[in-house]
Amino acid sequence: MNITDSEQKILSILWEEGSLSTMEIYKKLEGETNWSKQAVISFLRRMETKGIVKYVEKGRAKLYSATITKDVVAKKQRGFLLNTFYQGKIGLMISEMVSEKSLSDGELKELHEILDNLYKEGKE
Repeated sequence: MNITDSEQKILSILWEEGSLSTMEIYKKLEGETNWSKQAVISFLRRMETKGIVKYVEKGRAKLYSATITKDVVAKKQRGFLLNTFYQGKIGLMISEMVSEKSLSDGELKELHEILDNLYKEGKE
């Protein structure tokens, strides 16, 4: 399942805030996007069809909430990125990040420690 940038913005708000009405979502996005209220409604309908949000009716309002966790989306997006751009090879991705100076010295040290610990755990 591919999550678009627009859907990601809405999901991020729902993960942080919980259940919100269309108008509350629209207001939270107002300063960040130039979306109309109708655009937010369209995104929410598409997301509902995908099964990544659901709603309950409360009076005249629909309160939307995410049906998928941030961790699940992150895992799917990492897999998509890895398979689409790096042929499923994490070593290739990290190698390119290092050669592009995308990782700071601190991040490289942290990565080294993680790999060392994984290696040691595998030996036990």
